[in-house]
Amino acid sequence: MKSLNLLTIALAAVACTPSKPEIPTTYISGKYIDQEEVQSIYVRDYANELGYLHPIHLDTIETNADGTFSWSFKLTGPKEIALHGDSEFRVIYLEPGDSIFYESDADYYSPATNLSGKGSDKIAVLEELKTLLQLRPIAGKDSAEIMPEYDRQVARYEQIIDSSKTVLSADFHQYLQSTLLQNKRYILSIIPWYVEGSKKIKLEIDSTVLAKTKSDLLAFAHNEPSNFRFTEDLFYGLSTSSRIDSLTPEENLARYEEKVFSMNFSPVYTQQLLGMKYLAQMEDGKAEIITSKLKKLAQNYPGNAFQKTLEKQNNEWLAISAGAMAPNFTANYVDSTQFEFAELVGKVVYIDIWATWCGPCIREIPDSKEIKDQFADNEDIVFLNVSIDSQVDRWKSFLEEHPEMTGINVNDPRDTEAEVCEDYKVNGIPRYVLIGRDGKIIDTDAYRPSQKDELINQLNEALGISIAKM
Repeated sequence: MKSLNLLTIALAAVACTPSKPEIPTTYISGKYIDQEEVQSIYVRDYANELGYLHPIHLDTIETNADGTFSWSFKLTGPKEIALHGDSEFRVIYLEPGDSIFYESDADYYSPATNLSGKGSDKIAVLEELKTLLQLRPIAGKDSAEIMPEYDRQVARYEQIIDSSKTVLSADFHQYLQSTLLQNKRYILSIIPWYVEGSKKIKLEIDSTVLAKTKSDLLAFAHNEPSNFRFTEDLFYGLSTSSRIDSLTPEENLARYEEKVFSMNFSPVYTQQLLGMKYLAQMEDGKAEIITSKLKKLAQNYPGNAFQKTLEKQNNEWLAISAGAMAPNFTANYVDSTQFEFAELVGKVVYIDIWATWCGPCIREIPDSKEIKDQFADNEDIVFLNVSIDSQVDRWKSFLEEHPEMTGINVNDPRDTEAEVCEDYKVNGIPRYVLIGRDGKIIDTDAYRPSQKDELINQLNEALGISIAKM
């Protein structure tokens, strides 16, 4: 009898133990209209990445022959993902239990259409917001209309967010607020530069307005929104505010770290912000000071999700840091014969990585001509122009039409997958690299021709010409 009572009690205890709630399955499906061939779509954990070029892949989807695709995932909380393929880069805010369907015409920038299913209303809101706070439509106005247009679009943006507050989740409302803060800060920071470059007009932004966008973004950061662009902007803001030009890179890095730690973010968010800064330092030619930082990161956050990526990147950047031998990349001369960089060892080489479709590259040409003319009588320096144009005939025609493109002209038609881009980890052009007579790297991010005084001093130093002799 006693054993029976114990069994009854045990069964009752099991019956009273609450079961773990089942994690709902989240679905995304869609169709690329007019898709010409089967393609891969990479599902990226966008909010938690260190940068666009450092994706965290959650899964890979293969489209069917008719352009349809589907994906399912066990989601425990809200997550910003990105679908990245040949047809699009689409950021989607997912919540557990969503079942979203949309169509796209396979044009990279086309909006999602024919939305249906649970959660698709979030995509509709994001599509509408994508039409607002875009740089060119605002900066394209007459200078007197730029700020009124900006204010009008901000008001419309806020109206859309407010109207969605009562019908969509609190998490998504917070996400929308973070997109607004990020867009405001970005637009106000970039508009003066864009207007001056495109219209040759100096546009003044009220410093108090700009300061408020920065302080608002900083204050909101304690919510740690699942929003990559917000986190990236936060990183830029913290980097700028903690930097003092008179300090060494090591000292400025320490100031940034101190600033991040003082904000008491969660460990994961702290790691992401530190990782973004460490990557930026590597790309700025400071990989050697990051090695010890990565050891400390591993000690403070064992098993952190960013360690392998950061160590891999640091090793690659160390391989092309100042003092390392320059890679012997190849390309083709205008007559299609092969060029090898080794041909130029013994000369100081200023490499200009460019393309005819790159506006900023083209704008550097007049200044580049002036720099080349200044060193025209010096046989110890070579100006090497490496085009990454995939349309080789277009490159050749451009050279014929622009005789001011003096120096050695070569081409690798593989665009950003060109050998020189792979060797020097180029993720944007124009890019300038300076190599010494001994074939060793001086600077993988040398001054641009438009930075005339700085570049001339850098070239003179590489040539061993003192400023006093000039």
